[in-house]
Amino acid sequence: MLRSLFAQAVCVEQLAEDLSRHLADLPVLARQPSWPYRGRKFVRRHSAGVVAASLMLLTVIAGVAATTRQTLVARAEKARAERRFSDVRKLANSVLFEVHDAIQDLRGSTAARQLIVKRSLEYLDGLATEASGDRGLQLELATAYQRLGDVQGNPNTANSGDTPAALSSYRKALAIREIVVAAEPTNTQAHVDLGVTYERIGDILRRTKGPGAALESYERNRTINERLSAADPGNARIRRNLSVIHNKIGRVAESTGALASAQDHYQQALVIAEALAAQDHASVTARNDLAIPYDEIGDVLVKRGDLEGALNSYQKKRAIIEDLVAANPQNPALRRSLFVSYVKIPQFSPRSRRPIFERAIPPGPSRRRNRRSPCCPPIRRASLRRVCAANSAPRLPGDIGSNVPRASEPRYWSTDALPMPGGMTTPGSWK
Repeated sequence: MLRSLFAQAVCVEQLAEDLSRHLADLPVLARQPSWPYRGRKFVRRHSAGVVAASLMLLTVIAGVAATTRQTLVARAEKARAERRFSDVRKLANSVLFEVHDAIQDLRGSTAARQLIVKRSLEYLDGLATEASGDRGLQLELATAYQRLGDVQGNPNTANSGDTPAALSSYRKALAIREIVVAAEPTNTQAHVDLGVTYERIGDILRRTKGPGAALESYERNRTINERLSAADPGNARIRRNLSVIHNKIGRVAESTGALASAQDHYQQALVIAEALAAQDHASVTARNDLAIPYDEIGDVLVKRGDLEGALNSYQKKRAIIEDLVAANPQNPALRRSLFVSYVKIPQFSPRSRRPIFERAIPPGPSRRRNRRSPCCPPIRRASLRRVCAANSAPRLPGDIGSNVPRASEPRYWSTDALPMPGGMTTPGSWK
């Protein structure tokens, strides 16, 4: 009986507690516990806090969604802007490179070419302010500045004659290339391009301020290419660049009277050119590069009094160029080079002067040419005869070198304007 009364008392107490918990929105003990049930009780007890927290959560979700959408829109806009910017860059490069090259030989195109160069320079200067940190854009910008310099005043190609502007463009390209090389010291192509820019600056300085001013730029180019060639001896382009710069340093040394140094540089250029021509005997460029140091060595040997050695070098160069002209009869640069050989070699052999000079003048397509034109065969023959007569005072008749100018005399192949084969007239030095 006592047990029954105790159980009844416990049940009454539990019922009273459950009633109190129900009134307080707490889970009652008589019901099986579950997360949904407990959650509903919790919400009823803290309705204000739950509503506030829910509003905050909704705000955060809305903010994240809006931010994500804006990010996607921004990425799409950036991609679209980059595509448009790339299209503009392609158009600008086309105007600078393709359109200018297409109109440069047209009569009356000087004003148009100058306008293209001016607008291109403005575009590049504006683009340079945005290139910081963008390696691809920096490389493209350096290439464009260098190409602009070529158009403005590269003495080795057709240009508009504005050498100060060309030098400024080359130096802008140099500044960018130095930044790229400093950031990517293992980038071989960046080093090669840097060397080419130094070479371009040297060419301008040699033309405007004399050989001595160009030597520093040429030497920097040589240092770069020697280091690259040592690291990659099989790279033909780097070795060719090294051969070319040895020729140019040799010309600087020759012009300053350092004949031994000049000959040494020409010999180094010759060794490299021989190896490259042996690797690719069918290459017109490789074989022409081989002919150049032979011609340069011949000039130095004439000044040093080694006439037999000079004649041997000239003949080797002529043999190479004759083969190239036979395979490429319409190439004006090769025909000009052969013409120079035909002018130089007869000074060593008076008896063969006329036949070789006649070979230097290919017959014209028609005899009905304007006789006042420098392209007219009689005019060209008369010019050659005057050149020959001006340098034909024999010193030792019949002896080799009897008509070779002394070192102190000007060489007759540096005439100001001698009609060229095919109607070309090239002012200045034959080199």
